[in-house]
Amino acid sequence: MDLLIIILSLLICFIGLFGSFTPIIPAPLTSWISFLILKLSGVVYISNFFIIITFIISVSIFLIDFFLPLIGAKKYGGSKKGILGCTIGLILGFFIFGIIGSLFGSITGAFIGESFNKSDIKSRIKSSIGAFVAFITGIFLKFSLSSIFTFLLIKLLIENY
Repeated sequence: MDLLIIILSLLICFIGLFGSFTPIIPAPLTSWISFLILKLSGVVYISNFFIIITFIISVSIFLIDFFLPLIGAKKYGGSKKGILGCTIGLILGFFIFGIIGSLFGSITGAFIGESFNKSDIKSRIKSSIGAFVAFITGIFLKFSLSSIFTFLLIKLLIENY
């Protein structure tokens, strides 16, 4: 039974890594669940302090990633319609073309959203660049934290077995 729990925990952690590149899977929280499974099962000793701190970090990165497109588009001069277009494009792009689609969808969506403001081509492109920068930054943050969690999980398993 211990082996099954360990495999499940590793699988969930790797899903978190993959989720770094998708807008649907909350990568840091998914990776964190692997710690929680091991903690609740008692297979590996994990302190409550560790669980709480990693949870707070996971939620923080999740929230930062949620607001990053708003911040990025706004910093580069985007409007509310551009930000909405970025979000819709991100989701539609993912469902139609997968991970690559979410990248191009967010850029295209921001561009189209800005078109509804009748802004000039330069400001539409600038807003699209902001969406792109925010998208890449979010991926980097989520992947970095999920990689650290994967490393810590493997370290915990090696130390306890």
